[in-house]
Amino acid sequence: MKKLQKISLFALLTAALLIPALITSCQIPDTGNGIPDGYGAVKLNIGGISNLRTILPTGVTTSNFLSYKLTFTPSSGDPVIKDVAAASISDAISLVPGTYSLAVIAYTQAGQVAASAAAHYEQTGVSITAGSTTPITIMLSAYNPADEDGNGTFSWNITTTGITGLSVASMKISPILPGGSTEQTISILAAGRPNSSETLTAGYYNLTFDFTATAGTFTFQQTLWIYMALTSSFSITLTDAHFGVTPLVVTLNFNDGATPNQTLNIIPPNSTLTAQGLSLPTPTRTGYSFDGWYSDDTIFSTSFTNTTTVTANIDVYANWIQDGSAQDSSGPDFAAGSIGGTPLTLTYSVDSAAASALTSGGTVTAGINEEVVITITNASSFTGITWTWNNKNLSDPTSMVSGTDNDVLTITDSTGHIKTSAAATYLIFVKAAETGGAPQSTYFTVIVAP
Repeated sequence: MKKLQKISLFALLTAALLIPALITSCQIPDTGNGIPDGYGAVKLNIGGISNLRTILPTGVTTSNFLSYKLTFTPSSGDPVIKDVAAASISDAISLVPGTYSLAVIAYTQAGQVAASAAAHYEQTGVSITAGSTTPITIMLSAYNPADEDGNGTFSWNITTTGITGLSVASMKISPILPGGSTEQTISILAAGRPNSSETLTAGYYNLTFDFTATAGTFTFQQTLWIYMALTSSFSITLTDAHFGVTPLVVTLNFNDGATPNQTLNIIPPNSTLTAQGLSLPTPTRTGYSFDGWYSDDTIFSTSFTNTTTVTANIDVYANWIQDGSAQDSSGPDFAAGSIGGTPLTLTYSVDSAAASALTSGGTVTAGINEEVVITITNASSFTGITWTWNNKNLSDPTSMVSGTDNDVLTITDSTGHIKTSAAATYLIFVKAAETGGAPQSTYFTVIVAP
């Protein structure tokens, strides 16, 4: 196996050089500041990730890793190898003064089990000075799934209770690269399958969801990345809205100057989030305590909860109370962008208004006969961009996409499969390949409201 071969060779080398590491760890007279006499030290920190779009591991922190292998290779001499438990990863490590290259492997199991090697980090030019400690921030990256043949996990939670007369709900998992797990189709309606998981070979997959209900048929697509020893999770709530019924929209404004607005769809009217199987998030903010959601953002007098009846589209706002002192914002996470490669970055405008960011799973609301323009701002990083709605290619037969590499989707009241001449809801899927060949995807909802 490709990465296991790498790890095996690495293990043979490190085992052969283990004695110097053991010698390094022996008791040596202390200078009084925690560093042995004549030695310097290094202290490791773990640094952060944010994932949107393509289905891949999210929320990965050091709690996912139970052990680490650290290899310090000096500019001359033998490597120093440390097998470190997760609880000790931030402890100072004593080293002979000099310049080192550092290699880190993070494992999801204790004892450096090869099949659980999920992430890595490398750095050159680590300078160790006698009597002082050198801090290093470890920005872990997951191994590229295309290079692995170990197993990861795909878990899903597909909520369909809001679909009337649902008779068929299936999910097809198809490998994009040779060597992936065998294609399979899973009935989401089968016992235990709406919220379940599968073990899959690391790699890239296409997911196709097919639904048949009273309102007709509906197809939804996504791209899935499976990483060795990690879990890629996906959840979505589908309702009659995705068959053409217009929901009400609850727009969440996080009021923190950083988090984009999020939306929750409510159908039918006069319902609650609880009735939809939805719930309000509980956000966090450094230096502040969260005080709840409110339907006004001035004096925050009207509370909005999961059981508030929604009778019309509504904006709600997070209220924050500043703490007495700022909190430490450092956290043990992956480095931003360390999983998933280059994301598709989208913006949207309605009737030529200023462009706004459009996040994966986000919602764009337009009025009757208004024009909606969705733009991929980093299209030059991709090839083969395609747009679909309900399994309909929006480039054929009537083109709704334009620009270099199909980077612009225009929804109007007069052309194409989807239009704004009548109230409707569209779940639009975008797929592309990074210049290096890795597939990416994202999706969003366009609601045309009267």
